[in-house]
Amino acid sequence: MLTDNYSCMIYVEPVRPRETLEGKIELVPSKGMRLAHAYIEYMGEAKCEWFLDKSVYRFPKRYPKGTKMKGSRIFYYSRHNIYNGEEFLPITSKKIFYFTTKFPHGPATWYGKYGSISYRLKITLKTSGFETFTHEEDILVLPNRDLTLEGYLLNECRRKAKRKYKFGSLQLGAVSVSVWLPLCGFAAGQSIPVLVTIDNYSEIKFGGLILVLTMIEIYRSRTPFPEIKTYRKDICRVVRMVDIVAGSYDYYALLEVDQTIPPTNQYNRCSSCHVIYEIWLTLQAAIPRYSGYGYPHLTLSGIPIIIGTTPLHTFPAKRVTAEVMDRLLSCRAPVVMEPPLTKEVEELRDFVDTELTGSIISNLTKQVEENHIEQTTAIANRDLLEAVSDSSESNSINPMSISSSSGTL
Repeated sequence: MLTDNYSCMIYVEPVRPRETLEGKIELVPSKGMRLAHAYIEYMGEAKCEWFLDKSVYRFPKRYPKGTKMKGSRIFYYSRHNIYNGEEFLPITSKKIFYFTTKFPHGPATWYGKYGSISYRLKITLKTSGFETFTHEEDILVLPNRDLTLEGYLLNECRRKAKRKYKFGSLQLGAVSVSVWLPLCGFAAGQSIPVLVTIDNYSEIKFGGLILVLTMIEIYRSRTPFPEIKTYRKDICRVVRMVDIVAGSYDYYALLEVDQTIPPTNQYNRCSSCHVIYEIWLTLQAAIPRYSGYGYPHLTLSGIPIIIGTTPLHTFPAKRVTAEVMDRLLSCRAPVVMEPPLTKEVEELRDFVDTELTGSIISNLTKQVEENHIEQTTAIANRDLLEAVSDSSESNSINPMSISSSSGTL
């Protein structure tokens, strides 16, 4: 940026979340300048804007069609000093400030239909003459959502729906549809395998099967009143012509995911703009034959999935083969979680002033368990000896009682 007093250039490299942001600032004064203070502010802002499609009444006011809805929220803010003191910069001298900071985990830079998520770098310069100059520069944050860090997405996803059909008092039966996904999270550019099971117990014939991967943009306004706006966009659509009569049928499909789509964004602090993904299924009836019954289709509600940048599990092939099906239906190793500490180990940990490492805590847990086993074994052996001694005393024979009894006889 060029002013009458100086020129300021800001150089910032693109950064990913959880990485280090590096850059520099070049300050060249066109005349003498006495710099006293300089600091940098990092801001992440989500904002949206749209117009109402129809008039809406919110007590005590009615908002006409075309009212502008706005929503904005700063979900990230940080400030760092880069210079503090007093230095005179002569004419045409160059002052360079280098800065580095750790960027937090958050959404990437994104521009949607009615809103955007952006990051800005703002530098403030103060001179000894109480003059303040500010400059801003956009920061490009690349998408980065590593699904390998989210082990809970290894769970399989399954959704089932059932619909009964009737024409007046005539019962035509029911249809059950089940959708199965091997994972709950996939990466951009990866194929999503979907297995559909249809159980037709009705007299209706179905001839169309549609699978759709939909991206849903959710916008939330704050002024003049809270309102939610959604925008849907189909990422991939698979249409199959089928012939489903009475019986059970299985169908397999792959949904190709574009590598350029943004990852799922559902951060609480960034509530003005959200991006989510869902898989929808529609089973259509054979209209030429059953036109008198209307449109007896069955739609399975959206199945939410998480889209990231690093895949959680890779699938080697894109065609339906026995090897792929065996790979999909195979059992993966479960996610092993560390059990909570016992009460005795927690008391020992709290008793020590220094922080214990994981290996020490593991050894303490083993010792406590071995001590419990030894105590349990000792108690069991003692009870066994007491039971044996009691039984031996009860079974012992007194000779005096035998002789007295024989004399009586």
